[in-house]
Amino acid sequence: MVDDLYHVLQPKYATDLFFYVSERDQVNAPGLIDAFIDWAWSEPNVVSIRLCATDAVVDYTRTAKLYKRKGFVQEGEMYEMKRISK
Repeated sequence: MVDDLYHVLQPKYATDLFFYVSERDQVNAPGLIDAFIDWAWSEPNVVSIRLCATDAVVDYTRTAKLYKRKGFVQEGEMYEMKRISK
């Protein structure tokens, strides 16, 4: 997905909604990230690529290590609040 960086200027950022690679196919994860990076930089006005890692499926630290190996740096953290059923 490509979206406005500041919602008032031309620069854009590319981001994932989510990536999923099964345990069986995890060897393909670096290539998936490479393809996303290539696609993002081919888009006009993209100045930033933002990716997220979550523990919703597996331990996110493995994903974070892959992103760092690809040149990404951590910026902050993500927090979530879940609705508690009554």
